[in-house]
Amino acid sequence: MKATLLTVVALTAVVALVGAADPECIYRRTRNLPMHWPKPLNCSSYYRCTAKNAVRTVTCAPGKEYNPKNGKCTMAGRSLCKLSLLAPLAEATNVCSTEVNGAYIASSGSCGEFYICDEQIAYPQKCDLGSFFNETLAACIPDANSTCWQNLCINKTNGVFVENEANCGSYYVCSNGEATLQTCPQGSFFNTSVAACTVDQGNSQCWVNYCIGQDDGSAVADKSNCSLFYVCSNNTATAQECPEGSYFESNNWGCVPGTCTTESPCDDSTTTTTESCAEETTEPPASCDCGDIKNADFIPDEENCRKYFICIDGVLVAADCGKGNVFNANLSVCEVDADNTCCVADCTDGEAKVDPQDCTKYFKCQSGDWTSVSCDSGSYFNETLNCCQVDVNNVCIDAKSNSTQIPTTSTVETSSVDKCNAKDPPASGKNCWTYQHCISGQWEDGTCPNNTYFDASVGICREDTENVCPENRSSGSRQKRSVEDCTCEGGIAQGTIIGHSTDCDKYLICENGQLVEGVCGVGNVFQKSSGICVPDTKATCWVCSNKPNGYQMADPTDCTSYLTCWNGLATKHTCGSGEWYNGDGNCVIDVNAKCINPCSCGNGNVAHPICTNYFQCTDGVPQVKQCVVGEAFDSATGQCSTTVECSAKNCATASDGTTYPVAGETGQFYVCLSNEATIQPCPVNTGYSAALGICLDQPSPDCDQTICNSAAVDSTYPSNDNDSSTFCLCRDSGAYIQSCPTGLFYDATDQVCTFSGNCDPQVCNDQSEYFVSPDYEDPNSFCLCRAGEPITVSCPIGYTFNTEELECVLIPLPDPRCCANGCSGKTDFSTFPTIEGTDGFCLCVDDVPKYISCPENSQYDLELGACTATEEETTCPVNACTVGICESALDFNTFPVSSDPSGFCYCLDSCPIYETCLDDLVYNEDLKRCTEPEDPSVVSRCDAEKCDSIPDFTPYPSINGTDGFCYCNGGLPVFRECEENQEFDPAVGFCRTVVDSCVTALCDANQCATLDNYVPFPTNTASDDDGAFCYCKDGEVILEQCSPEMVFSADLGRCTVQAAPECVCAPGKCGSSDGYTTYEALNTNEGFCLCVSGTPVFTECLNGETYNSILGACFSSTAKIIASGLCDDRRCHSRAVVDATFAAVNTTSGYCSCQDVGVSTFINCADEHVYEESAGTCVVAACDYTSCLNRVAFEPFEAKNTTEGFCSCDGVPYFHQCQTGHVFDKAQGICLLKDTMAMISCNLRECLKRSQFEPFAAENTNSGFCSCDDLQRVSVTYHPCGEGEIFAPEFGMCTSHSIQKRSVEAEENVRSLNLFKKFFPKLF
Repeated sequence: MKATLLTVVALTAVVALVGAADPECIYRRTRNLPMHWPKPLNCSSYYRCTAKNAVRTVTCAPGKEYNPKNGKCTMAGRSLCKLSLLAPLAEATNVCSTEVNGAYIASSGSCGEFYICDEQIAYPQKCDLGSFFNETLAACIPDANSTCWQNLCINKTNGVFVENEANCGSYYVCSNGEATLQTCPQGSFFNTSVAACTVDQGNSQCWVNYCIGQDDGSAVADKSNCSLFYVCSNNTATAQECPEGSYFESNNWGCVPGTCTTESPCDDSTTTTTESCAEETTEPPASCDCGDIKNADFIPDEENCRKYFICIDGVLVAADCGKGNVFNANLSVCEVDADNTCCVADCTDGEAKVDPQDCTKYFKCQSGDWTSVSCDSGSYFNETLNCCQVDVNNVCIDAKSNSTQIPTTSTVETSSVDKCNAKDPPASGKNCWTYQHCISGQWEDGTCPNNTYFDASVGICREDTENVCPENRSSGSRQKRSVEDCTCEGGIAQGTIIGHSTDCDKYLICENGQLVEGVCGVGNVFQKSSGICVPDTKATCWVCSNKPNGYQMADPTDCTSYLTCWNGLATKHTCGSGEWYNGDGNCVIDVNAKCINPCSCGNGNVAHPICTNYFQCTDGVPQVKQCVVGEAFDSATGQCSTTVECSAKNCATASDGTTYPVAGETGQFYVCLSNEATIQPCPVNTGYSAALGICLDQPSPDCDQTICNSAAVDSTYPSNDNDSSTFCLCRDSGAYIQSCPTGLFYDATDQVCTFSGNCDPQVCNDQSEYFVSPDYEDPNSFCLCRAGEPITVSCPIGYTFNTEELECVLIPLPDPRCCANGCSGKTDFSTFPTIEGTDGFCLCVDDVPKYISCPENSQYDLELGACTATEEETTCPVNACTVGICESALDFNTFPVSSDPSGFCYCLDSCPIYETCLDDLVYNEDLKRCTEPEDPSVVSRCDAEKCDSIPDFTPYPSINGTDGFCYCNGGLPVFRECEENQEFDPAVGFCRTVVDSCVTALCDANQCATLDNYVPFPTNTASDDDGAFCYCKDGEVILEQCSPEMVFSADLGRCTVQAAPECVCAPGKCGSSDGYTTYEALNTNEGFCLCVSGTPVFTECLNGETYNSILGACFSSTAKIIASGLCDDRRCHSRAVVDATFAAVNTTSGYCSCQDVGVSTFINCADEHVYEESAGTCVVAACDYTSCLNRVAFEPFEAKNTTEGFCSCDGVPYFHQCQTGHVFDKAQGICLLKDTMAMISCNLRECLKRSQFEPFAAENTNSGFCSCDDLQRVSVTYHPCGEGEIFAPEFGMCTSHSIQKRSVEAEENVRSLNLFKKFFPKLF
């Protein structure tokens, strides 16, 4: 063990000194990249990779900087340092958070920029003009063809605008050869003819503006490419492309198979000539100019800074740059109002106007902005009265109600009901292939193509792959045929729809003389009275349509199964063999034939699930009969017999709770109660183990077992029956079914149980009434616990919910001193000027401007974006600093104080400030900081010039002597002495122990010339029972001793034990395994053979126990059992209590545990333990549980009903058995030999410095010894020696006969079965 520990320590030290391979060094070496790179913080230091791929930091001397060409320090000022020296990225956008030092990461969207990673922080860098960043080479390379947009302005004059070919809504501005991306205001585009942003009339010139005014989720076709279209969201267009072989068709709301149709350039008439179509033209006016304004010129609107006029063919047209923009009269373009110089209100507060898209809404002017407001339900906005009014005359159709009420089988009525709103989704028509959509405020009919049906949930025609609408098949007909006989059997007319004879969710329609089956769809039922499909709100057809998730009920068609509900669908579960669902949420064995009738129509006797019983059949009616004691039912003869094998017969003499297996049924077992056998099923997915008497988990048939063959342990995946309340878990080479907590469902993508909707369904578990939590869907609402369930509650109007404070707070309003739209397009904590004055500024927080006052004697500077001091005469403090130095120096520049090294000066606001060095440090003028004063002794022993070339903290020899070494810190030498009996070895770079001459006498030091570190070899005087050995460490020879009672084996090269006699333990069974395997002894079962490092050692079992070769452990004759008849299954009423424990009925020898909903299992406590319900666990019966409430941990105290042991506490009480013949002495708190307690004494304090089981001498006798046998070492036990023996402290054992060494190394030492139990607690 000592050798192993020394190995770990030594290896750790070596790793610390040598350093592990750096991943960036390996990356660069394998790609032939430079093995050095700069530190992005400054130009005077860099990283370099060693030959062993370890990274080192190199700091250049003052006046030098990193040269990226050769990876060395050269004279500064030669423009070799290319670092941008910009501030690092904020944490939220840090691309280097998972990268190593030296990684070069490309900048997204900027081809001429990149990042250098250092300490997981990203430092932005820029390539020189005319080059771009190559991620493969991790370097900037020339861009000869200007493929990078940032190089488009090379050789172009300042102010030139360059087209962005990838986006017509933006452009580039050239300045000093650099291109800067600019975005046109919303509703405009970059007009290449005038090189400026102009208004996109009708939003039709540039695809960026196609979605302005369009509904979210709608799609717009591209003007020139029929395979392209744009999805709209928040007035923003996102480009999409149809799959190959299809094109975008607006009428079908998506991509359809085929190729684009080419429209005639003029009209629909057929032309036989190749001449161009004649077009009607309008003659332009005599002059296209607008007076003094030339055609296509812009002029500003003098009354509104964001509006302008453009001359178009002699007409002066007014236009608006839009909210948040300003018209630049010099450039004749719209620009983003970044500085908020144009604060123009869109309206006057109090104004109102109707929403042209929804007459139940209107726009109200608040703080200069139009805000959408909804009228109350059933009302509309009256433009004449300028207010909401109850819609008694059906002036307006409520948009909200139309979105939820979808017409089914009847057409929409005419007159006022025909009115609709543009936001209304398409609705179902009179049959499954027709629909109605809103056109110009009126409902109009539409028809789906053949072999499709109308899906009202999304408002589209879908391909009918599941025969949802069979009457719209291409082989059918939508109209009555002209033939005379097209009625169906029974006189059912063509087109008539009738109910299905057996399935409530289906119907039959008469089509061409045949009844064709149709399906209403999930959750719907066919209503015969009206002949239509309607939602099954009463659960007459879909039994789970009105049940909550997780609800469990009997299967009305099969008493041996039950149903569970999830999202309105029922999942069928079948009970085990011979079981039925009893309606109380449990599958139980049908011992009374309530569900499963074992009898035919005749008479006779048939087998019962309990083999000591049988069913007597009379005219097919079963009646339970019982065999006499000692007999069981024989199915062959139909009579009871004593010769039949039946484990249930054992219950006649067994104690209550004893269990036995059921022949042929692994999922059932017998439980003995009052000397009679009862039968119980194991929980789902478990099987009964006769050896252990318990039900063990088994792989579930509801899981695909092949997945776990290649999946990692604890991987999860969906179950076979698609029940989202359960999932499969891989462990122990199989897949086991698991249940999500109540209210949660399994998400296969994230592989977790989660929830959907506003509130967390589990948030109210163990919470008080009215507990508040966030609403995950609505930021202006919160969830409130009522009766254990979360409900959604809205905050008052004008309030929003603060998730940190967990309360409704006022929605922040813009400060009236700031432009209300000033934060539009700005990030948090951006600043901009106030509407009037410079005594303060506006700060953006959560897109809302707040007013901040500038400090006294300062004003807001627009260019700096901060408050700056006003020009006032500054008076500097009088101190020891030289006056005048700070007039031209930068703030915080330091300089020395004349003849006073204990302090220094620094500049602040052009004034010198004096500062004293801390902790007796002195100011170093070269380093410009306070450092430790130079020690004359150190200077005389260390070569200071070494610090100019070697890195900090690298050890090197002193000028004289080997009793210490030198290293550099901040460019200064530091001397450090070696520890006692050590000398500095420059070859290895650290202090080593001086070799002891006594060690070299016993160990051959020459062996270290050929042996590796820590390889053991025998001493010069080695013998068979010698416990000493030698090994080498860094060229030094070291003498070491085996653990007590062990010998060094030269053949094995380690300390080992002697094998047990071959007549006790069969040889050859341990192999070469290092594990603690066991096997049975040859001549006894009161112990076993234990393999320790390939050597068999005999170990005895505890008193009253014998070795079980099947389980590989010692057990008492009374086996542990699991019984189920002692538990109230009703306590397991929901999934929320799965794994919960509760007290059993009429016994404290064990407890009950919920395994599933309605399924509980009885679990025995350990021997001499009882279940304590207040503690929720088994405690020792001999110990008073309440005694642990006022005692310190592990304090020994007397038991309730015995003195042959004692109790101690570690949260719960534990009973400790004294050795045979010993009793507990409560006065001393130890176990002593009975009747001799007064004359024998063991010192408990010895346990504080001794290991467990370590023997030591008693204070007043040598006829035995003491040891601390419990793991916590809070008690001591006296052990008497055998007759004629005395305790020998030098050997640590009782002696009077030959000593046979039998112990092993510390981590392998097994002194007794108690220690064996320490290593293998699961076997006992």
